[in-house]
Amino acid sequence: MLATTTTTCDFGFPKLSLGGTDIHGDYSYIVHEHLVYRCNVGTNYIFRVESKVQFTSGDAAVESGYNDNYQSNYGKITGELFKYVVYGYGTWYSAQPKKLDYFPINEPTYRTITSGYNINLTLGRTDSTSVSASETGFGISAGSEFSSSLGLGYFYQETRTVSVPNMNALWLSQTEGAAWEFTGFSHSPDKAVTVYPGMLFETVPATPYAMRYNGEYHVNIHFRTKYDRIWPLSDKYENQYVEEIILLDVII
Repeated sequence: MLATTTTTCDFGFPKLSLGGTDIHGDYSYIVHEHLVYRCNVGTNYIFRVESKVQFTSGDAAVESGYNDNYQSNYGKITGELFKYVVYGYGTWYSAQPKKLDYFPINEPTYRTITSGYNINLTLGRTDSTSVSASETGFGISAGSEFSSSLGLGYFYQETRTVSVPNMNALWLSQTEGAAWEFTGFSHSPDKAVTVYPGMLFETVPATPYAMRYNGEYHVNIHFRTKYDRIWPLSDKYENQYVEEIILLDVII
């Protein structure tokens, strides 16, 4: 077991930045970006991933060629943690990354975050704050701060800053991770909506052999648009799915 440590570590700049734009015909498109931060605390790896996801339906797109009869209807983002598996002369598994905190949440919740691998190690505490837009990874206005004597502090959104759509954030029960559901998009007029989900999690080197990748973080995005010109006929929907698999590299 890892002994209690006074090691300090600053997340600093992101170790990895990735993402892209996924276009779904003339119905919609999704812009997604992800920042990966990592610190070592003793032999533990502390990761945080911040995501920026923009949902743009056909009638919210300013670019030409999109069908403006399609309006935003539903969005869901999940962040899931998995072991990394290597196949060769045998099968080798990394440790299972463990979720520590996620954001935004439905209501402000202030709590103490402890290590998932060492019950004697307190990583930090969440608290309400007010900071300028330049102090967060994507330049957003933050509502909370994670503060830590280990130097793991950072700012994040505790709730979404826009009024629509409605958001429901929850832990995933079947896997290590969290999910954010978005409903009740505004249709008068419809607008592109940008959200900023993120997660703090922890892992340790795989045994008996250290591996280059000590786990995976999967971001899955589902965006559904609804056709608004066929009343009184049955509703018509278009669904768009995007997946980003982030390998947790221990040498970056």
